[in-house]
Amino acid sequence: MIIDSFGWRTLFVIMAAVSLIVIALAAVYLRNFDGFQPGAFDLVSVLFSSAGLACLLYGLSTFTSTSNMMLTVSLIVVGVLLVAVFVRRQLKTKEPMLRVGILANRTYAHSVIIVACMQAALMGCNVMVPMFIQTVLGASATASGLAMLPGALIGACCGIVSGRMFDKYGIRKVALPGLTVMTIGGVLMALLGADASVILTACAYTVLYAGLMFAMTPVNTWGINALDNENIGHAQSVTNTVGQIASSMGTALIVSISALSTTLAPTASEHAQSILGSTLAFAAIAVILAAALVTALLATRTRRGTTKQTLVGQ
Repeated sequence: MIIDSFGWRTLFVIMAAVSLIVIALAAVYLRNFDGFQPGAFDLVSVLFSSAGLACLLYGLSTFTSTSNMMLTVSLIVVGVLLVAVFVRRQLKTKEPMLRVGILANRTYAHSVIIVACMQAALMGCNVMVPMFIQTVLGASATASGLAMLPGALIGACCGIVSGRMFDKYGIRKVALPGLTVMTIGGVLMALLGADASVILTACAYTVLYAGLMFAMTPVNTWGINALDNENIGHAQSVTNTVGQIASSMGTALIVSISALSTTLAPTASEHAQSILGSTLAFAAIAVILAAALVTALLATRTRRGTTKQTLVGQ
């Protein structure tokens, strides 16, 4: 509604205002707790990671639409190398800014992979669903926002319920149903066509989002609980960092896949290309979600006789 009435820039003005309010409240009310060792700040690591991710993200986002493929490939290669240097530096430094060595724990590594897949698919879906509703179905920005609202509300409730179920039943009986529902939602999104309605799109998105939120926090907690207490702070940082990277790269990759429609159907109408691009993007999202499900199916185990685990953040 805001975008339709005042333009898309208004949304960012509101976000900037809210961010300033949050910063002000944090400065007043946030307090440090004793017992936690402060992390180290390494300017060189920041430069390597920032430059590497910027090159990698830009290369992936322009891979299907670039007029200079050599430059795009070079940026991707340089990005990978810089990120590799950053990781190596974290492994060799006595006080790393990000303790990536904890990924040697297989349970934690599997949880990070699953969460990264979910984050990539979710952000890509959050970009593609409004585009699909507005460009393919011809609806307004307000309609696209309302179509995504039920998923957000139901997903929030699912996150609360899954936390309680995780404490009682363990990871496998919670994560697998959630990831299965999430993957079904991804398949439903991929089956949407020009004859779909906004309501049908909202239903498919709600299924995907509800399943994802049902599994997200339990999977994250399951992985972090596999580590020693001294590594929990670093684990949360590593998971958040990898999740943000996956979100950015997943969005860039999925949008690039949708842009393949102009190459695959150069003579088709613009509307037909939009339909094909959306189908390709949603199919890619479904594949990413299926990868998360398969990883969880192979990796999650609930051992008999173990004590209950406490959900992080609850």
